[in-house]
Amino acid sequence: MFRHLFYETLRRILGVWLRRRFRMRVVTCDPWPIRPPYLLLANHVNFWDPFLVGVSVPQEVHFVAADSNFRTRLMRNLLSLVRAVAKSKARTDMESVHEMRRIIRNGGVVALFPEGQRTWDGVSRPILAGTAKLVRMLDVPVVCPVLRGAYLSTPRWSPFKRRGLLEVDLQVILNRGEAGTLAVGDIHAKIEAALSHDEDAWERERDVAFLGRRRAEFVEQAYFWCPSCGAYGTVDSSGNAFSCGSCGAGARVTTRGRLAGVDGDYPVATFREWNVAQLAALRSRAVATAAGGSREVIAWIDDATVRTGHRSRPMSEVGRGRILLTATALIVDQEQSKPIRFPVASLTGVTVQFAQDLEFYHARRLYVIRPTTPRASAYWLEQAILLLNHHAGAVSSHS
Repeated sequence: MFRHLFYETLRRILGVWLRRRFRMRVVTCDPWPIRPPYLLLANHVNFWDPFLVGVSVPQEVHFVAADSNFRTRLMRNLLSLVRAVAKSKARTDMESVHEMRRIIRNGGVVALFPEGQRTWDGVSRPILAGTAKLVRMLDVPVVCPVLRGAYLSTPRWSPFKRRGLLEVDLQVILNRGEAGTLAVGDIHAKIEAALSHDEDAWERERDVAFLGRRRAEFVEQAYFWCPSCGAYGTVDSSGNAFSCGSCGAGARVTTRGRLAGVDGDYPVATFREWNVAQLAALRSRAVATAAGGSREVIAWIDDATVRTGHRSRPMSEVGRGRILLTATALIVDQEQSKPIRFPVASLTGVTVQFAQDLEFYHARRLYVIRPTTPRASAYWLEQAILLLNHHAGAVSSHS
């Protein structure tokens, strides 16, 4: 009884705050056509996504959350009160699947984010492969809350909120009994089509200004490559603008979330264009370095701590130093202790949690690399590792 009262009180208070803070509005059928049990699959854009979805539907929702959210006592207690389901990111987790099945059998509502991570550039990420199998197995109605305007309201790399317009569009994509009659590939296509979203294209249609200060601050968490000169790790942000420490080229972030050159045209006009270009450049660099057998450093973080632990349990520190990634190893270069080396080929479940925690498994143990400055890019390391392992896999399959 207390837990239900807590949930409803929290939902009402947050609903009022979210509507005022972000100009949030819910787009749905009235009256709400779906009764529990059902599944909510939402695109993942904003720190506030679970709250945005939770206040948009009339029933109590059980969210599937990354187990890293449970590592502090405060968050563990809060998430237990709302009966959140802990799940390991980027890995198959049968414990969470069994818990979801139990909630559905008891007539509950389960919500998860099938992209696995929040978008870095406002465009939807690929849907995780196991999502369609889960939907088919649960065989309940599926509702897709599509969040629009959430990226421009608070980009993943920014702690500062903007106020413009935020829509939660609730779309029923599968009715009761439908999922069990469809092939897994057809279900995957339906989910992908429903959640596909390009924030810049949506804003151009709406022509909405997103007002806020320090619109460029900490952009280097996500954007590690200069599109003007091709240098890595040289972007520096301040207020509404950023520049490259190598060539001096820079731009300001407009209230429409686009890039306007400080001195003349900037090579890219949107964050999506920038991200696509930097990942293409990083792919070429990683492949060339791996093919040539070079020990060149592909990505780095100047200072970070390394912690280890298990799932949602508290982590313990095992090292600190400069993080260096070569084609073969992720190295923690410590000043007063010997380096810690992780073979790149042994790293699994590589993902960025929150904005800056690089998580991975090595020898069945979880490790977290956390930069000591908000200017560092864990995303750079994550993408470089994934590209190296993908290239190694492609080479192996052709040999």
